[in-house]
This record gives sequence, C-alpha cells and structure tokens, in this order.
Amino acid sequence: MSSHELFNPKSFASRPVKPKRRKPGKREVDSTITYRKDADGWRLYTVGACGVLPAGSRLLKGQPYPIDRFVFNTEEEAMESAQALAKYHKTKFKKL
Repeated sequence: MSSHELFNPKSFASRPVKPKRRKPGKREVDSTITYRKDADGWRLYTVGACGVLPAGSRLLKGQPYPIDRFVFNTEEEAMESAQALAKYHKTKFKKL
C-alpha cells in the first residue's frame, strides 16, 4: 500500500459501520418463574437462556419484594409465591 492510499479519505469509505449499542437497562427478559420439590422443601426457580437456576435475592429490582423467602413447606405456598414473583418481574409462571 502506498502512502497516497494510506492518507486518501476515500480509502476509509469502505470501513464497516459500527453496530448500534443497546441502551443500558433495556434488555428483554425471556424467563419463566417456576417451582419444584427439593430435599429441603418446595423451591422457586427461574428458567431462561442460562438454564434452570434457583431464585434468589439477585432478582430484586428495587421495588418492595413480593415474597420473603424462596423455599416453602407446601406446594400451594410455593405456587402462590412463584405467581407473585412472575407478576413482579412481568414474566410468565409455568409449573414444571
């Protein structure tokens, strides 16, 4: 490449365009809240792109949390809490 080609403004015209960046905090949530029986009781889980993960305090979004625990003694308590957590996150509830 000659020095004329290096400093020619037209040689920069073929450079690829940078992709637009997403705005922070504007990602779409595609997860589901569920529950299932574990050794210590009925536990809440999130099901998403990363797999099935136990629900925990990392899901707190700054508003008052609708539940106070993630492990329950009965299936009915777990189902009600999973539905409340799904509503809090504006996502779906699905029984596994």
